[in-house]
Amino acid sequence: MRTKKKPRVAIWGWYGFRNTGDDALAATIAWGLQEFFAPRRLDMIATERLVLGGSAPVRYLRAVRGLSRIQHYVRIALADLHIIGGGSGLQDEFGLGPLRLRLALIRANALLGGRTAGIGMSLGPIRTPGGAALLRRVLDRSVLMCVRDRRSVDVARSFDADLAAKVRLTMDPAVLVDRAGLPPARRLGRREGPLVLVAPCDYHRIYHGESGGDEVRRRRLGECLRRVCDETGAFVRLLVMNGSGHIGDEAACRAIAEFLPHDRVEIVGYDPNPLFAFQVIQDSDLVLGMRLHSLIYAYAASVPMVVLNYHVKVEDFVRMVGGDERRMVDAHDFEPGTLARLVADALAAPRESLLAALPVAEAREQAISAFQYLAEVVGPADP
Repeated sequence: MRTKKKPRVAIWGWYGFRNTGDDALAATIAWGLQEFFAPRRLDMIATERLVLGGSAPVRYLRAVRGLSRIQHYVRIALADLHIIGGGSGLQDEFGLGPLRLRLALIRANALLGGRTAGIGMSLGPIRTPGGAALLRRVLDRSVLMCVRDRRSVDVARSFDADLAAKVRLTMDPAVLVDRAGLPPARRLGRREGPLVLVAPCDYHRIYHGESGGDEVRRRRLGECLRRVCDETGAFVRLLVMNGSGHIGDEAACRAIAEFLPHDRVEIVGYDPNPLFAFQVIQDSDLVLGMRLHSLIYAYAASVPMVVLNYHVKVEDFVRMVGGDERRMVDAHDFEPGTLARLVADALAAPRESLLAALPVAEAREQAISAFQYLAEVVGPADP
């Protein structure tokens, strides 16, 4: 890196698309970089302004095509440190374009001696030989890649030992969301009876462009939750964790709510402050989660969870923290009565018996270790 004095840092992730999980990644990564590197400024590439903590000035560059894309290359070329993070941005499920863009930005950053590192990443899924070749080149040109699951370590090892040596197993940074200096968020009150937080996701519409499978899942979830309400007197909060009009969760939440008594359900809309969703989950008795970061928040808040597994990243997280896989069901194929019994049994059990094996304090230390590893590689900022 050119200098250790208050580096210029550029961060590129899937930011500004009204997704609570990505909002949390942006906030916690920005916080960690400020804590360890005291950057003179953060250049954040996002479609809209984000809610962040810390005191470093942030300059936003809109993530659109044309002239703005040229500005991205210039800013990243001028950055001492280019951060890729976090999430599932290094995969080819939606084609090779995202990997090609990452590689082009890494090359731009290297032109003037900058360095690229990843924080809170997953490597893959990789479906094609072209995707594998591009991911190899991304790893080869990065100085460090901090990943959030063991499967990603195995992906790097499948390439060669030199690339695997750049990979460090850490933790999703979102476990630090309540430590990231975010401004206070509005807080919802408690409701009568056990409080079940549900975070659905329309997988088929997002990944396959059709909604038939999503409609079946909505109906099954509605039937499941109606049984839970009847049996336990639970109140259900349906949390919109993605507020996008195109791939957001509100339509799924509204469809599920139609199955439930109106006085036993409410829909909680998207809030750009990721601390809001964390606190909504923190105030719950149980999370029935499909969205990955609903589960990460539940874990960090020590709230029991029943997992709707719709993607490999979900099961990877559950295994990372030592969650009980008996309470993880296939989101694409479950029977409403069986799931209702899992939820009701979890509500009746002592909370301590349902928590994951990995202590939350250790997970937070693993998340912070990503910034410590980065400081070892590029050197911390001078005081």
